[in-house]
Amino acid sequence: MAREYIHRFRTSRARPGQVCRAALLLACALAGCGRDTTVSTAGYPYIAAISHGTVIIDNEDALSLYEIDGSTYVFDITGKLPEIEPGRIIVGTEHGGFLRRVVSTSVKSGRLVVETEAGSLTEAVDFGYVDTVIRIGTGSGPAAQECGGQEHSIPLGSMDRGAATAGSGISLAGLTLLSGETGGVQADVRMTRGYIEWNPDLEFGLRIHRNRIETLRIIARGTVEFEGDIQAEVSDAAELSGEVRIASVSRPVIMHIGELPVSAVVTIRFSAGFVMTSASAANLETGCCNSFNVETGAEYHDGRWSTISSISSEPRMRPFSFMSGERISIRAFVRPEMEIVFFSADGLAIGCVPYYEFNGEMNRIPLLEWEMQHGIRAVVASTARIIDGGLRTFEAEAFSYSAVVDSGPFATDSYMFAASWGGEGAGDGRFLYPKGIAAGPDGGIYVVDNRNHRVQKFDSGGNFLLGWGMRGTAGGHFMFPEKVAVDGAGNVYVTDTRNHRIQKFLPDSTFVGAWGTEGNADGQFRDPKGITIDDEGNVYVVDTWHHRVQVFTGDGLFIDSWGGYGSGDGQFNNPIGIASGPGGYIFVADCHNH
Repeated sequence: MAREYIHRFRTSRARPGQVCRAALLLACALAGCGRDTTVSTAGYPYIAAISHGTVIIDNEDALSLYEIDGSTYVFDITGKLPEIEPGRIIVGTEHGGFLRRVVSTSVKSGRLVVETEAGSLTEAVDFGYVDTVIRIGTGSGPAAQECGGQEHSIPLGSMDRGAATAGSGISLAGLTLLSGETGGVQADVRMTRGYIEWNPDLEFGLRIHRNRIETLRIIARGTVEFEGDIQAEVSDAAELSGEVRIASVSRPVIMHIGELPVSAVVTIRFSAGFVMTSASAANLETGCCNSFNVETGAEYHDGRWSTISSISSEPRMRPFSFMSGERISIRAFVRPEMEIVFFSADGLAIGCVPYYEFNGEMNRIPLLEWEMQHGIRAVVASTARIIDGGLRTFEAEAFSYSAVVDSGPFATDSYMFAASWGGEGAGDGRFLYPKGIAAGPDGGIYVVDNRNHRVQKFDSGGNFLLGWGMRGTAGGHFMFPEKVAVDGAGNVYVTDTRNHRIQKFLPDSTFVGAWGTEGNADGQFRDPKGITIDDEGNVYVVDTWHHRVQVFTGDGLFIDSWGGYGSGDGQFNNPIGIASGPGGYIFVADCHNH
């Protein structure tokens, strides 16, 4: 694996006495002409103004880093000590880069011992930009050579079960996914041929303006190439699954705002796996090949996060065969994962997982189905003290694309495809990111049309019946609604997520009432998402950002709540989905605890 840095900025070190003049010049430059404020140096004079309380260790002739022991930084003293006092920020590029606030100092055995705590980037920089593209190529093919060959190579590590580098990608031929006896069934599942390649360009942009992060952007762009044949043999009826980590590599990357290092650790992992169900002993083989273009990331600008996510593909397939057995289904998948952590594990972390799956299923010969799907999962999370007090956790919504290729008539023992409806748009019966769905006692199907800020109702065949809502804060208006539930009387309850409330309607869309405001008290919410109703008519709401579940009567009177942030029993980390089951049980999808 190799990397290349393409830095697009000019630097100017501002001494303490020059900071005010530099800040004034930059403020004047940015205030005029109403220019675009996204991260770009085009049209702006570049000024890097480092805060006067920042000490850049790399520039100090008197100090060199000796060791780091937790939060204690020890330096060899080779000259006159610089002013390193409590409250100041020290930064350096060694050990992947560090940025720490000084708590206390002492001199022991001729060395300077500095006790530190986590510092904030905006404490160290008054004004600054960085706009960088990092090209990351796998293997030893053209992508790596463009990055300077072995000079900048990142060797792949943790190769697993027969995987090996091949050109600019990874060969999966001979990769064992499962072998041996499991649950009394002898099973052997392996890739007989296969190849995966992902050489993303990582675009990183950061703008600090007056000690505040104004824009932070990270985007991964690239083409995922995959082809593979999977062969499976089982000795009896079985439900099997397995996943293998193919390779993993991690490398620190150091960028700069002026002379201040901005440190990140880039990690890429490749994994593959399968899920298989067979009603009898079986021997089967299936395969496919595909490539898809991925762009995924997020941007924080003027206090708000936005998602950057797109994917395109033309699916292709190879014929597959079932050599023996019946009622067999096998799904294989591959995932290249990227994670970027700034400063430390406690800092800003951004990850993206393009995923790719293909599925072969047979009910009775010749009823065969072959399907592929892919998409992106992305997440951005931050610890405010490391980066900036204005940042908060943000999650990009997962999405997927699927295509059925060369499929014939298909049915399983229990299900047969009936109908589909919709399409992108704002008209009746069309959607922009539908998220919630529920059925009413009258057979009506209610769909939450998230980015059209409305609810639509259909009959069971998909025929449009009625719709209501628009973007706003009044009763019957919504701001990015998420989920819907219907009680036994047909009343409709909607989580009005960005308005931090629940709204209740009659089956004909008549507004009944609403409850909730933004806050963490009983009956308050922050971005409520999941909702369900039990047999007694009680309403359960997932209060996602407060990591809890709240219970209300059907009229919105608070009954109870439980949960809290954590990974223990009864605790949550960004719960999203919820359902009521027989016996009064409530099931919660605890998203970030998996």
